Amino acid sequence: MAGLLHDIGKLAILRELTVSCQNKINDDQEITKDSLSGLFSSFHERVGGLIATSWNLTIEIHQCIAFNHHLSDITGNDENGLGLHLAALIQVGDLTAQLLNGKCKKEGISIFQIEAGNIIGLEPDSSTIDFLNHIPVIVKSHWFLSGIISFN
Repeated sequence: MAGLLHDIGKLAILRELTVSCQNKINDDQEITKDSLSGLFSSFHERVGGLIATSWNLTIEIHQCIAFNHHLSDITGNDENGLGLHLAALIQVGDLTAQLLNGKCKKEGISIFQIEAGNIIGLEPDSSTIDFLNHIPVIVKSHWFLSGIISFN
């Protein structure tokens, strides 16, 4: 559930922007990819955290939603550290997806170099590397077969 909901704040922001734009009288303000990116990076975790609170989600799920980009801010009643580990796993998954689709903003970064990788015990040993090397093939095969992308 944590993985599915970790970016719920982005959906809430998009919904509010859509409603706001429909009710807007003048069209002199343009929403761009850059303005959305800035808005998302600044607010989606906070908005998602508010949603998690209003939905009475567990502390672990709340931590994943509210702090998946800021692991050091995780505090609270999660005695076993599950929220921190889930948030770290989500951060590693996000970075992996960015690396696979070429949209990683940090050049030369690796999942083995980030705090989240250390938290979940990700080691660059041969079995991990072998497992990770299969992911691009699996992803490309799935995307190709489902018609999401084509290779020409």
